[in-house]
This record gives sequence, C-alpha cells and structure tokens, in this order.
Amino acid sequence: MTILGRFIFSLWTVSWLLSSAALAEPVQYCRFGDSTRPNQDVDFCLGLTTQRNSTTGAHNVYLTFTHTRRQLSAKGWTAVGVGDEMKGSLMLIVYGNPSSGEQPIVSIRGSTGHHQPTLLTREQMGGGDLRVLRADWLPAGSSEPAGTVTATVSVLCYSCTLWPGTEISATSGSQPWIWAWNKAQEFDVYDYEAHLKMHAHHAGNGGWGRFYVDMARAESTAKQLPSVPVIRPGVAALGASENPSLSLADWVTHNPVLRLHGFLMAAAFLLLFPAGVFGMRSGSPRAFKYHWILQATASAFTAGGAAAGLTLQHKIDTAHQIIGLALASALGLQAYLGWRHHVIFVRIKRRTWVSHAHIWTGRLIMGAGYVNLLLGLVLRGYSQTYVGLAGSFIGLESLAMVFFVWRQTSKAAAKASVARYKALEAEDGPFIVATPEEQDGESDCGDDDLNVSFREKDKDGK
Repeated sequence: MTILGRFIFSLWTVSWLLSSAALAEPVQYCRFGDSTRPNQDVDFCLGLTTQRNSTTGAHNVYLTFTHTRRQLSAKGWTAVGVGDEMKGSLMLIVYGNPSSGEQPIVSIRGSTGHHQPTLLTREQMGGGDLRVLRADWLPAGSSEPAGTVTATVSVLCYSCTLWPGTEISATSGSQPWIWAWNKAQEFDVYDYEAHLKMHAHHAGNGGWGRFYVDMARAESTAKQLPSVPVIRPGVAALGASENPSLSLADWVTHNPVLRLHGFLMAAAFLLLFPAGVFGMRSGSPRAFKYHWILQATASAFTAGGAAAGLTLQHKIDTAHQIIGLALASALGLQAYLGWRHHVIFVRIKRRTWVSHAHIWTGRLIMGAGYVNLLLGLVLRGYSQTYVGLAGSFIGLESLAMVFFVWRQTSKAAAKASVARYKALEAEDGPFIVATPEEQDGESDCGDDDLNVSFREKDKDGK
C-alpha cells in the first residue's frame, strides 16, 4: 500500500471511530460505596446503549451492570429496573457467592406490585427477548482493599421497547429507572428463582431509589451493531440524573395518579391553606369569606389527594401514609371547630375555647402537612437537593406567615386600644385642658392638689 493509501485509510478509520462515538454514546449512572464502611452502602453502575431493531421496529437495549462487594461478601442482592415503581418494571437482579467459583446469578424478574418479583419467561416479554452475554466476578482495582470483587454483567434485550409492562421509551429524555438492594440476606441456595428478602424501606442508601436516563442520547444510529457499554471509572452520571427532566409531558405521562396526588397535596399545603391564613388576617371586610372559601378548597384538594394516594398503595405501612390519613381526618374536626367559632363569635363578639382550639388545630395541621410533604418526597426517592429546596421554601413560607400574623395582630391590638379610648371619651363627655389662669383660679378656691383641671364645653363649643 502506498503512503498516500495508508494515509487515506488511517483518515477513514479515525473518521469512522469518531462518528461511531458520536452516534452511540452510552449513558451511565453509578452509586459508589465507601471502602471504609464495607458493604454498608449500595455500590453499582449501569451503562446503557440502544439501537433500533430493523426487523421489529422496536429498540434493542444493551446493558452493562456492575455491583461491587467487599470482603468477598456473599450476602444480599442488588437490582435495577425500568420504571418508577416495582409494578410493571422489567428487573435485573444480581446475587451470588464470589468465593464459590460460580458466576453471579442474573435473575430477570417482573412484579405486579410491591411484593416478591417472579422470574420472567420469554412469553411474558411481549415479543422481546433477553440474553445474558456475560456474568463474572472480577477483582477490583488496586485502589480497593483486598477481598473486593465486582460482579460484571452484560445483557442484550432484543426489542426491549415491546415490554408490555412499564413503558420503555427509546426517545424519552427522562426515562425513570429504579434500583434496590439488600445487604444482609443469606441465601440457602443460589438459583434464579431464589426467594428475595425485602430491601430496606426508606429511599437512598437505605434500600432503594430512582434515577432518570436520557434514552434519546443513548441511541446509536450507526449501521453496525454497537458493543455493550464499558463502565467509565469514577463517573457518577453521564446522560443520567437523580432528578427527572422538567418536560411537562414526561412529568405528567409517567404515573399520572401519583402526579395528581403530589399536585393536590402540594397545592393544598403550600398555596391554599397559607392563603386562607393570609385572607383571614388581611383586615378586609370580606376576610371571613376569603378564609372559608380557601380553606374549603384546600380541604377538598387534601381529600382528593388522599384518595389518589390510597389507590396507589392499599397497604398502610409508612409514616407518610399514616400522617396523611390522620391529616385528612383532622380536617373534618377543624371544619366543625371553625363553624362553631364563627357562630359563637357573631353572638358574643369575643373568642372562646372553641376559637383557640380551632386556631391551634389549624397550626398543628399545617405543621404536620409540611412534614408529610417532605416525607413524601423522600419516600418517592427525590434527591437531597430537591428535598432541601422544598424544605427551604416551607421554612420561608412559615416565617412569612408568622411575621404576617404577628404584624396583623399588633395592628389589631393597637386599633382596639384606640377604639377603647374613644369609647371612654364618648362616655365621659367632651373635655379640654384648662388654661393656666383657670388653673390658678381653681387653686385659689382650694384645689391645690390638682395639676390639671377641666371644664365642660358649652353648647357653642367655647
């Protein structure tokens, strides 16, 4: 081959490699454990690439999944799945004993709810198919302590977007995924249908969480078949995030009942209930009307949000659910107390114990509602950033309400004081301060102990 020919071939090879890289950029999401706390934190990575299947028109999904264990631990399991909840999710679950000389178990399962997932058959894939291309225990890098191994799994899901459960969209900019793990389960036998003990109930490193993948970015449009993704060391996220995209369409279409639940509760406790407080303390002649309309609307939103929440999970076993139901029930009592307070106040023009019970019940409901909103965000696996921002907003709103109520109460007290003064003035009759000459005259008459004397105005005002 001539020098020119070699140059042209080299240039074509480089161009092909660059175009392939541009056309197929695997996305990646990782959660890294702490080597100083062996097996106390979840430690996994997922790499993903997609390509359209020319035969079926659906998309193939190429996955690489790694899970790191320290001290050659044989306990527990780690899983990832498509979707934002277990119901309808296509799950990949990895477990096994790295000291046994056997490959890690890669169990492909599905679930119809929040309970034990079951092994899937090809017939249940909806026209797709799934093949495990690789499953090995590999020693970790030199930076890891001795006894650290990584389960490395490569999977090809043919026509994966035909999956009949949770929608798998090859064009979504924010496809939800879930992960879960159990760090302590000891297996009697390692097989594909082994019974799995439950993950810890709270989100985060405790037991489960969510992440969101830019599937459109991961798609390869090259003519050649892509290779399985290679996990890039130290990269926590590439084309992936712990927070969903801000696309309204993506936000609404994924689990709309859950979105409705969150919207109704957030609108009630972050907008309508506080607005009712501001309305009542506004000093407007229509303050009471503003108050009861806003509070009734907020109560209706809360009832609707509670009903939506109950359809999502019939089993009541979390603090978020218990507090939510207690709040929905307490609103009935609060409405009764508010009505009784109004009836009594209109008659006697002052507060009674019913008034104070209404006020403090309302404050307790608001406080518990704020706490439950944050618990809901944590329960749904939102990142600490989102939860922190929500907590900051709640704190600022609470301070604003406290300041507003204090200021309006001070104004009302001052106004009441002026009104009492004027009432006393009207009761005692009009008066003016006497002149110095009159004071001297009255002193001569023997009223030496008076510093100021008064005289009634005559009818002409003189």
